[in-house]
Amino acid sequence: MAVFRGRSTEKRLAKSGSMKRISLISILSLSCLLIYAPHDAQTASNDCVVLDWQIAGAVKNGIPSEKRREFNQGDKRVYAFISLNCTRTASNLGFRFLRNGRVYAFIKLPLRRSKRWRTWASVKALQGKWLVKAYAGSRFLLSDTFVVR
Repeated sequence: MAVFRGRSTEKRLAKSGSMKRISLISILSLSCLLIYAPHDAQTASNDCVVLDWQIAGAVKNGIPSEKRREFNQGDKRVYAFISLNCTRTASNLGFRFLRNGRVYAFIKLPLRRSKRWRTWASVKALQGKWLVKAYAGSRFLLSDTFVVR
């Protein structure tokens, strides 16, 4: 048995093995903490609550009219209208329009603090099955469908 600075080789190897295990446990614990910790940044930036949501053929004086789910190409445009209550905002409002399963448009609009913030986005009335999704920053709010024949 070789002696190194007063310790045997066996003791030195045993100590380094336990240090490796402690280091590995520490790294795994830290990575789990980072992965599974709640991500407040996604929801703390805004607290928007949807008050009203409509798919419409027109918006007049800030109010949706001709509310329906089926349109034809003669309608020219289809509007997604939303009303929100937001006391904290740090991002934009986004409307993602998908036509026949493919992204057609992503429209970003300003989002302001208000008890009744109203805004809307529109797309050309092109034939197909549509899905529209609303986001406050990166936070998904809701989705809805409509058809243009």
